[in-house]
Formats: sequence, structure tokens, C-alpha cells
Amino acid sequence: MRARSLASLALLAAPTARADSYVFDSVGFDVWHLAAPDHAVLPRTTTRPPPPTSGTDPIATLDERIGVGIPDMPYAALDVELGAFTARPSPVEVTLALASIGMQHRFGLVTVAGELAGGIAVSSEFGGIRDQLVLEPRARIDLAITDSVAIGGVFGISVVGDGWMAGIAVTSSRR
Repeated sequence: MRARSLASLALLAAPTARADSYVFDSVGFDVWHLAAPDHAVLPRTTTRPPPPTSGTDPIATLDERIGVGIPDMPYAALDVELGAFTARPSPVEVTLALASIGMQHRFGLVTVAGELAGGIAVSSEFGGIRDQLVLEPRARIDLAITDSVAIGGVFGISVVGDGWMAGIAVTSSRR
């Protein structure tokens, strides 16, 4: 009898946790300010690199983000961003691949979240390839438009270099 009671409790608890889980997908536009490169890392030509710069170098990207989570519990997401440096005389393509883990809480129509994102930014410039580590804490805020669609913003500051990012997105979630 006791074994049957424990099994019944386990079955009652398991569907509740699964019913609250959700999958989300968002499409957004981000602006990054990463540390400006001194030169390409892996030169493949004899073209002379540009003179050293200082500060940050703006990048505009389109962001595709997918993730899974449980309300008021940690969530995980993967981002792929494609874009280009915006202050260069010639276009320089940039690809970012990031993973993040965070916590969020919903207050009525508003959801706030904090997360840690990390990954790599890769650019091809002056015949070389440059990669840069990205690691940053981020803050997110979303406003629900419907039960499954929200618009929101994100802001993060790099902990491994001189840089930051900000963006906007439309998010769709499914339970």
C-alpha cells in the first residue's frame, strides 16, 4: 500500500512540472560595441592591416534565439547573430554564436530576466579571421502583447573586454 501511495504522489507531481515548461523563439535586432581590433589574427594575404584603433567598434546584427524553460526556474537559450561592423569603410561580416542561462519572473504583462551569456564573435577582415570571446551578464524585459507573443529589450556589459550590447526583439512562446 505504501509503495502505491509513493508512486501516486510521483505521478501527480511530474505532470505539473512538465505542463508549465515552455519553448520560446525570438527574432531581434542588436547593436554590439566590441573592443576594436588592432589587426586580423590569421592573415591570409600580404594586405597591410588597418592602423590600431581604440575604444569599441559598433556592429549591427539580426538575432535568432531559441530556448526552453520553466516559469520562475532557470531557462537556457541559444543565439545565432549575423551582421556587420557599421563604422568601416567596407562591409565586414560578423557572426556571433552564444549560449545563455538565466532566471525570469512575470509580473502581470511584464517579464523581467537576468542571464549570463557566453560565446564567440567571428569576423573576416583584411584577408584574416578574427575571433573574440563574449561573456556578459544581461538584463531583459518583455511586455506581453498576447498570451504567446511579447516585445522586449536586452542590455549586456562585457566582462572580458571593453564592450556592451543592446537590442530589441519579438518573442513567441509555446507551452
